[in-house]
Amino acid sequence: MKNQKKLGLAFGSGGTKAYAHIGVLKWLEKNNVNYHFISGTSGGAQIGAFASLYQNSEKIQKVFSEVGRFGFLKYFRPNFKLDSILDSSRMKKFLESFFKDMKISDLKIPFSAVATDVNTSSEVILNSGSVVEAILASSAVPGIFPGVEKDEKFLFDGGISNPVPADVCFKMGAEVVIGVNVSRPIFWNRAKSKSKKFENLEKNENIKKILEIHKKIEELFISYKNFKIQKLYKRNIFNIVDDIFSLFLSRITDLKTKNLSNFLMISPDVSNFGVFQFGALDELIKKGFDEMENNKDEIFKLLDM
Repeated sequence: MKNQKKLGLAFGSGGTKAYAHIGVLKWLEKNNVNYHFISGTSGGAQIGAFASLYQNSEKIQKVFSEVGRFGFLKYFRPNFKLDSILDSSRMKKFLESFFKDMKISDLKIPFSAVATDVNTSSEVILNSGSVVEAILASSAVPGIFPGVEKDEKFLFDGGISNPVPADVCFKMGAEVVIGVNVSRPIFWNRAKSKSKKFENLEKNENIKKILEIHKKIEELFISYKNFKIQKLYKRNIFNIVDDIFSLFLSRITDLKTKNLSNFLMISPDVSNFGVFQFGALDELIKKGFDEMENNKDEIFKLLDM
């Protein structure tokens, strides 16, 4: 067997849907594929940091299995300040129980998290300093979680600027990169199968339906008739907003990655899962593993194995 090319993993944002990244790691371990660099955004930064620490998917799965299905209630509480809805202090303590005061340079595998500086609307690559601070900054969804102030920057969720940071992996030194997108909305796979050119997604009928729903949702919000949303769409309002947000994250991802070479994007089918679905760990891990298996020929070709 030839020597494997230096592989970078770019783990995308998506809340607890990022559990699918653990399945990606499981597949790599089963097939004796080494990874040399990891970049991550939001939930992907969290899984990526644990992968850089442990290099073992079983240990990572154990960490999050102990979080349990009621993780949202355990690690998030209302924030009575005006900067966000939820307080992240418990999540910070949870992360510190594993990473202590570790610096990113202390991790076993080179790691970068991506955040967004709202002062300048620019992407910020966090590849030094506190691991915990980097994860919290990369995961701070504006309005939901408080931002992180660092070096005169005000940092929030990296998904705003780079949802699947594949280009960051290349900058770190990777020869080839596998990106893992867990932000595809519910209609995405059907849209993808009918539309060969993503540059013209607006013309796709399924995407038009999503945008029409988005417009109706905005009208409902404005008129304070939110409960009628169930008549508009069978899924609940949180999933609808997640789908709409995921659509735009996917568009950003396509723009950021469309010109990359030596790159493969995989998209586990996690469209039926929510961003706070802590109880779906095993199912999401399987989704990630299965998608890697579905793309194994392309993966081995990419790696020249």
